Amino acid sequence: MIMNDEVMALTAPGLPRLYTVPDLCAYLDRSPHTLQRWRSKGGGPKYSLIGNRIFYSEADILAWLKITSRRNTSE
Repeated sequence: MIMNDEVMALTAPGLPRLYTVPDLCAYLDRSPHTLQRWRSKGGGPKYSLIGNRIFYSEADILAWLKITSRRNTSE
């Protein structure tokens, strides 16, 4: 996963690592608009709204990646 100074500041022992929208956009190579569409229509990873900021936990990102993975095109 992508690590930057902001993510490191949000990481504390015993708490889940949180990623911002720009972090997840960079990791998935998707635009902020795509993530916004997923949040409004569903289909993306779970997120948390803390104040007016959106965060994604590493566990939720990994769980979403696992359920969206496919072995072949017929799945």
